[in-house]
Amino acid sequence: MNRYLLIVFLFALSCQAQVLQKNTEQEDKEYFSKILEMYGESTFQLPYDIQFNIDTLKKISFGKDSLDLLNVLFTLFPAPINEDCLNFNDDYNIAYWRCSKCKPQIFPKTNYYEEDFMENDTLPYDFNYTVITRHIYYVDKKGVASCLVSFSTSDDFPPCGRLSDGLLSLALLKKETEWKLVAFNPFADYQGQFSTADPASSVIILPKKDELFVVEGGFANGVPYEDYTPIGGNLYLYESQSCTQILKILNTYCYNNGIDWGSKWDTDITVSDTQSDTAIITITTLGTIDKEKVWYVPL
Repeated sequence: MNRYLLIVFLFALSCQAQVLQKNTEQEDKEYFSKILEMYGESTFQLPYDIQFNIDTLKKISFGKDSLDLLNVLFTLFPAPINEDCLNFNDDYNIAYWRCSKCKPQIFPKTNYYEEDFMENDTLPYDFNYTVITRHIYYVDKKGVASCLVSFSTSDDFPPCGRLSDGLLSLALLKKETEWKLVAFNPFADYQGQFSTADPASSVIILPKKDELFVVEGGFANGVPYEDYTPIGGNLYLYESQSCTQILKILNTYCYNNGIDWGSKWDTDITVSDTQSDTAIITITTLGTIDKEKVWYVPL
């Protein structure tokens, strides 16, 4: 008897889940239909609903010659802007997407330092605008040509908001006989300013391990912020197999922009003898600080 009750319960639960899913999909369609009606089809394009199947993407060839970065953008984010759309100031090197089947990613906002004001954002957005922010060509420890591509995603275009973070995506491609995707993380991090994530700035080549990617930035900059505080930033390290963050150090650099606030420091990264079995990465921060004026640094 209990077994039959359990079967009935599971069947009812399954039916409830299906109804919830259908309701969610229906609400999704109604939401975007209302937006389309509000702005009109001629001036507003709905985002493409995409998915990130990384295993499938790794099978795609990006050519044997020079790497076409726009092809990389629109292959990883298959959502090109419609040139008939009037909202993007003739800038069509943008992927415009949503992902209804993506697992929500919750990130703390970088530009909130007081615990009482800490907030989280859930990504991806309803509307996602992705651009390439930087690419770095290098040769790995095996002599293989490599390219690290950084992307930034905002919820509006052009991106804005002095204290607004951007979504960082990282993609690593390598060329042995042809360019292939090796690693891709569409949700690598959430940081930056003006809704733009700071891109990878350098690559650390290790003798016995896979390379590491360095990002410097991730804090609020820009007018009028520097009028009443120095400009600061953080240091991030990402491993290359999955482009996942492995280290974050706050307040690794600080500089002035027009007004001397008495504080300035910078951070260097050095790697020990690259021929040894174990490489030691040393991170050194040097400079001066005025504790009364740099309020956001925990001292």
